[in-house]
Amino acid sequence: MVRTILLHIGNELLRGETINTNAATISRLLFEAGYPVLRHCVVGDDPYDIQKALLDSCAEADFVICTGGLGPTTDDLTADAAAQAFGVALKENPKAWKMVQDRFAFLGRDPTGKDRKQAVVPDGSVILENAWGTAPGFYVRHKSATAF
Repeated sequence: MVRTILLHIGNELLRGETINTNAATISRLLFEAGYPVLRHCVVGDDPYDIQKALLDSCAEADFVICTGGLGPTTDDLTADAAAQAFGVALKENPKAWKMVQDRFAFLGRDPTGKDRKQAVVPDGSVILENAWGTAPGFYVRHKSATAF
């Protein structure tokens, strides 16, 4: 059986300001596909907490699916925390930057300087398209786990 942990990131979740619909939706879809989730973990926008949760989850699961923390604001720390946790550098990815630019063009807007942050990912990451938001996703292998 594939072991999967969902890691949800954001102070708004811990404060109850936002209902974590990602938890139910992703769990249901994974269960229907034959991949039941071992557990959900929720952490705030704290780099140490994100790093620890990533490393702990990767030590126990085959797949770690993270939600939150990829936007352009100062509290979006997932990419940086992943790079720190996995001991790799952060790098701007040209494919990710093109995706950000294309998404903004689709929305009829120009990306600002802070939006470029969404193209900075842990070195060695594989970039994933995002049809709903402006930040591309990514996955990275760590030991025997894959973190999305």
